[in-house]
Amino acid sequence: MGKLIYTIIVLILTIGCTEYHLPDLTISPKASFQEKLEAIDKWLDDLADKRKFNGSIVISRHSEPLLMNAYGYADRKRTIPLTEKSCFRLASVSKQFT
Repeated sequence: MGKLIYTIIVLILTIGCTEYHLPDLTISPKASFQEKLEAIDKWLDDLADKRKFNGSIVISRHSEPLLMNAYGYADRKRTIPLTEKSCFRLASVSKQFT
């Protein structure tokens, strides 16, 4: 019985380790810094359209935000888009205070 349970656990873990391929982000080495930021923005927007990314990002240099955007939906069922001001629950941080 123990070997059967062990085999089932290993099988479940193996099935969960499938590869997940994202489309490549290709940026020309000769592109200007602004073109690189635009390429990253477009890439993340395309991923969000395909439901492969949902979230907010900030790219900054010397504490100055260069790209700050939200992609996807805060509530997909009600088509409420994410914004730069959307709140997220990160990990179990709130458990410290309950």
